[in-house]
Amino acid sequence: MKSTAVIAIVAVLATSAAVAPPVSAQDAGISVQVSVASETYDDGERVDVDEDELTVNVTVESENELNVLRSTLHSRSIIRGVTGNSYNTSHVLETRVGPNEYSVVAEDVDGVIERHTVNFHKEATTARELRRVVERLQNRKDRIEDDIDSLEQRRNELRETRNNLSERLNETEAAGGDATDGEEQEPQGLPGFGVLVALVATALVALRRK
Repeated sequence: MKSTAVIAIVAVLATSAAVAPPVSAQDAGISVQVSVASETYDDGERVDVDEDELTVNVTVESENELNVLRSTLHSRSIIRGVTGNSYNTSHVLETRVGPNEYSVVAEDVDGVIERHTVNFHKEATTARELRRVVERLQNRKDRIEDDIDSLEQRRNELRETRNNLSERLNETEAAGGDATDGEEQEPQGLPGFGVLVALVATALVALRRK
């Protein structure tokens, strides 16, 4: 009877663990606030700005002890090891024309993560800024065209290799070529050829949309 009761208790505990919802950052009590000049912005919010520099304040509160705070702008990250249940810091962000996606990630000692992102968007207003936008678009276009040329060259090389192998196969079959156990050998295809053609087609479509 005792062993049966123990098994029943274990089964109930296992079932409870299985159906328990995963712990989210909000459940664990992590909150991240991003503000500029006392104006707080929601996660995912887009903010139109004119300034070349912004002083951004970050406040993190957590029920558990904090461990790491990482902030990212333009693929550049600042990582800090933090302790305690609250943390406040500020950054001076240099804004560029277009989107400036600022992301903050807070993690506690249990590995629970909370992410908060604000897009500070700056429009081009001067001839110099507009020129930079045009130059960036032209550089992107040139890189895409270079990629297309490289893919087309590789596609032509693969097509030529395939044609040569097909020609050799036909010659071998016409001459009564090798067979194994009385069965004809299947020609080996060129792996990746179809994928390469699809990539070239996709790149061409992307270029036409520019």
